Amino acid sequence: MCCVRSTSTGRVTKLIRQNYAKDLFDSAELRKKDHAAKLKDAARLAAGRMTKADAAMEVELIETEAQLLAELDSASAMCAKLDILSAQFDGRLKGLDVRQYKMGDVGEKFRNKHGKIRKWPADKGDSKLAYLQELVVKMIAADVGREAPAATPLPTNLVRRPHTIAPQFTTALSKKVKKEQPERVQLESAPKDDPVGVPLLAKYKQKIFFENDVPLKEQGTYQILDVRYLEKRSEWVTCSAPVEKNGDGHWVIPAKHLVKGGSGSHAVVHSKSYEYHVLADVSDPANILYGDCVDNYVQAHEAREAAQGNVSKSHSAATAGRKRKR
Repeated sequence: MCCVRSTSTGRVTKLIRQNYAKDLFDSAELRKKDHAAKLKDAARLAAGRMTKADAAMEVELIETEAQLLAELDSASAMCAKLDILSAQFDGRLKGLDVRQYKMGDVGEKFRNKHGKIRKWPADKGDSKLAYLQELVVKMIAADVGREAPAATPLPTNLVRRPHTIAPQFTTALSKKVKKEQPERVQLESAPKDDPVGVPLLAKYKQKIFFENDVPLKEQGTYQILDVRYLEKRSEWVTCSAPVEKNGDGHWVIPAKHLVKGGSGSHAVVHSKSYEYHVLADVSDPANILYGDCVDNYVQAHEAREAAQGNVSKSHSAATAGRKRKR
């Protein structure tokens, strides 16, 4: 008779199988991490493109050269002047109403070898400010009398779509992932309203306040024209201009704080006339600190206006009484 000896799997075989199973698991986890990293990188790049496109759509286009010069005169720093011109350039070519410019409107000096309009000069030695100002002036001149095109929504081609090189050899799962990936990236990178800045803008814009906690000579009344975010300081601040009462009893910005833009264009506040007050400190997102000084100033202004109103009523009543006695 034949004797068959039953033996268990060897230790080496068991070790090989364990390592193989572990390698399969590690490989799957590595693929997941690599895919997640690629998605995150794609969302970051798309978010940058969407943020620029969204900012360009919010630009208020300047329609006259005089108004442009007034805006530039209101800024004292060269970087601020470049920001104004850059915003006008982006607003025309990437904004809500993308505009087309013929070669006669914007010549070869401002175009690359493919015919596209260049934002910055080809020669690095040329002045960026002079180049961009001349370019924007030509764009403004070309826009005169031209009907603005219809507004367009945020572009949908800002997210890269993966290509399927050989569909016949690509699995259904891979096709599904490639189809869903742009939608996920589009959703994750879409511009979102700032949860701190938007409520502050809605609450404080156009408010008038009286700064009364400084020496008498430095006290003044201001109107909040905008709420801005200072990235270097991680703070939301008011952007306010001094105001005075005119003969009609309305609060207006004095002429000495304005840069006249010429006939037919609105006056612009000079950058040196702005006052800034902190509304919120967001350096620690988990512990946002809100300031109350502006609220106190607004209440001081309202109390002063109410007191002056009561005085005026009392004076009117006394005057009417004297007239009746006569």
